[in-house]
Amino acid sequence: MLLLALNEALDKKSIDILLTLEIVGMIYVSGEGVLECASLIAAGLVERTTFYIESSIPAYTIGLTAKGHAMVTGWKSGNQSAALGVNSEA
Repeated sequence: MLLLALNEALDKKSIDILLTLEIVGMIYVSGEGVLECASLIAAGLVERTTFYIESSIPAYTIGLTAKGHAMVTGWKSGNQSAALGVNSEA
């Protein structure tokens, strides 16, 4: 059931990105890398930071947000409520 819920919410590529970021942590990417993660950034699961190389060339880091960590942790443990960010005490 949990895998089905995540498959409805995110495509396979997005799930792979979340799982990879959970393993490797923050990574450096170009603008193209930011665009590859656009839906995850918009959903608040991945954050990006901008910095500049040689004062004018933009570069970025991307990593999981707290919400992204909670989703991956919940998914890996089989806790659907945690993975989907649902407060089960509500």
